[in-house]
Amino acid sequence: MDETALRRLKSDLAKPLAAGVWYNEANPCRLTWKSMKEVRIIAVQIHIQHTPNPNAVRVGADAVLFEGPKSTSVKAGESSDHPLAAALVAIDGVDNIFGMRDFVTVSKLPDADWDSILPQVEEAFRQVYE
Repeated sequence: MDETALRRLKSDLAKPLAAGVWYNEANPCRLTWKSMKEVRIIAVQIHIQHTPNPNAVRVGADAVLFEGPKSTSVKAGESSDHPLAAALVAIDGVDNIFGMRDFVTVSKLPDADWDSILPQVEEAFRQVYE
């Protein structure tokens, strides 16, 4: 392999892979069916908005978080099959969550502090979607 091709390959490998891209871990230059694996990178961009209720924030996303036409509501202490809902209600101080399509409202207990809850909300999204 010549120097230009090697530089181009190194540059291509440094770029993030799109969803559904195939690559060979052992030798990225040589793709064979047996040595390929599918890599799916899921990254969700979120934005946290305050609401008129001081005990609730709305977390919007640029992707669908909850499939289907129904909403999802989970209270603290309840279990959920949805990984994000389960992670959010497990946060100490969270009272309940309400999610639908591309947003989730996180409500806290009145004596809980957003300064300790919001970093954990961000971490829950990171763990579930990245």
